[in-house]
Amino acid sequence: ERIEFVRRVLKRCISGEKEMVTIVNKCREGVEEAVAWISVETDQQISKERYKTGDLPPTDIQFEEMSLRREKKSGSLTRRMSRSNYSQKTDKQNLFQKKRKLLSNIEKYRNELSKGTKEKRALQLMINT
Repeated sequence: ERIEFVRRVLKRCISGEKEMVTIVNKCREGVEEAVAWISVETDQQISKERYKTGDLPPTDIQFEEMSLRREKKSGSLTRRMSRSNYSQKTDKQNLFQKKRKLLSNIEKYRNELSKGTKEKRALQLMINT
């Protein structure tokens, strides 16, 4: 009985592995198809449009030579100073992305407006007939 049980379990394992291999092969075929559709020029253009900010590239960070002077303890003042530097940058950031978002909102509202006018015309036509 034990040997028969072990034999059945092993057969199940082998059939499960065979099913798994077919699934993995289908997945590989899908990946190969996706790789075949890759186009360098269009993907680069899409990436440029998606991550375009309209800002100038950041300037190089100045390197300061550390000398043997008294170390400043990091307290609340230095943290406040570092936070203020970052807050100034966020005010001017992503103007192009804000513009693109506003334009998409305008387009969405225009579509809703045209849909509403079409519905209004259809109702008026129903009333008139």
